Amino acid sequence: MATRFMNLTASSSSSTGAQIRRAVASSGDDVGSEPIGWWFAAAEGEKGCGSWRIGGDSQGHGLIRAKGDRNGMHNPDESATAAAPKLVLYSFWESSCSWRVRFALNLKGLSYEYRAVNLAKGEQFTPEFEKLNPLHYVPVLVDGDIILSDSFAILLYLEEKYPRKALLPADPKLRAINLQAASVVSSSIQPLHMLSLLKYVNEKLGNEERLAWPQFHIERGFLALEKLLKDCAATYATGDEVYMADVFLAPQIAVAAKRFNVDMLFFCRQSKFPILRAVYESCNMLQEFQASLPDRQPDAER
Repeated sequence: MATRFMNLTASSSSSTGAQIRRAVASSGDDVGSEPIGWWFAAAEGEKGCGSWRIGGDSQGHGLIRAKGDRNGMHNPDESATAAAPKLVLYSFWESSCSWRVRFALNLKGLSYEYRAVNLAKGEQFTPEFEKLNPLHYVPVLVDGDIILSDSFAILLYLEEKYPRKALLPADPKLRAINLQAASVVSSSIQPLHMLSLLKYVNEKLGNEERLAWPQFHIERGFLALEKLLKDCAATYATGDEVYMADVFLAPQIAVAAKRFNVDMLFFCRQSKFPILRAVYESCNMLQEFQASLPDRQPDAER
């Protein structure tokens, strides 16, 4: 199979009207340690290749804007003449691990080149991508001669290399809580609903457990996070500023509700997870979060 990463820096050449079908990936499901769930595969004849650049706007937000898009998200015309950004992000639109990194880059106002890896076509297994990450996971961030995989490692790197708009508070206690919340999501919740694991559960225990298993582990993790954040949460997870905990929590909450039917009771007075619900609602109002949404990425299903 020919390698065809979507190089998002200049002009768009994706075909319109291409037939899109849903398919469950037979392998590579834990790309980026992320359970993608349902994959979206393009039918034959879909060119699938566009060029886009994601850059900071006048307020320092890392957004891309589209001509004629009322939401103001993507604009290949504006970006065609812009200087190539230093950072390159290899991403898949539905990956929540990639979503965290997009959100963080936007919060820090960092411009970056978006290169989509078509997981449905197995581009994560090509020799070219294996040089970037032998585990065949997204996201991968390239910063000059530095290549990083794993969203947690990427965010810690960004925090040290680009300290503007800090994602970790100065207070040692709040800093520790942010790191712990991020770790709970990345090591105690998300790996337990990887697609490869869900396939195994389905084979051994039946289809009913395929949904019951992730719901149980997600809710257990969410209850732990509620207890962890109960004395420090305000507008966001650890106060009135967006920090690393929020960057990990918001995509995970969205995935839990949409993909695994975990009842978050959004916009209701009562919730099983009131702190997490409030954190998500606050993040959802941010322009930087809206720009990082899966369906607003250049490689998203159209």
